[in-house]
Amino acid sequence: MSIFTFPQFKHEPFWGYLSRLNNYRAQLNQSFQKWEICEVIVMDLSVESRSHVEFMHPRGLLGLLSKTQDEVYDFFEKLAWDTYEFEQAKETFRCPTHGEYVFHGNPYH
Repeated sequence: MSIFTFPQFKHEPFWGYLSRLNNYRAQLNQSFQKWEICEVIVMDLSVESRSHVEFMHPRGLLGLLSKTQDEVYDFFEKLAWDTYEFEQAKETFRCPTHGEYVFHGNPYH
C-alpha cells in the first residue's frame, strides 16, 4: 500500500501528473524514497497511462516493477519527458485557423 494517494486526472498527460506530484511532494516538506514515489505513481495511474506503460515495457507493468527502484524511477521520468515532447510536437502540427492536425505525406510510413 502506498504512503499516500495522488490520482492522475482523466486525460491528464503523464508529464503534467508527475509535475503536479512533485509540486505536492515539495509542499509536504518531507523526503521520500524513490520506491515510495514509484509505488504512488503505479497505484494512481490513469487507465490511459497504465495502458501506455503496459505497451512501452516489454513485460508490462509487472515486468517494469521487477526492475530496480532507480530503473523504475528513471522509466517514469523518461515517460514524462516523452509525453511532454509529444504534446509539444502535436502543437506544431495544429493548423492555426482550423485547430486540426496537418499531416505532410502519408502518416502510416
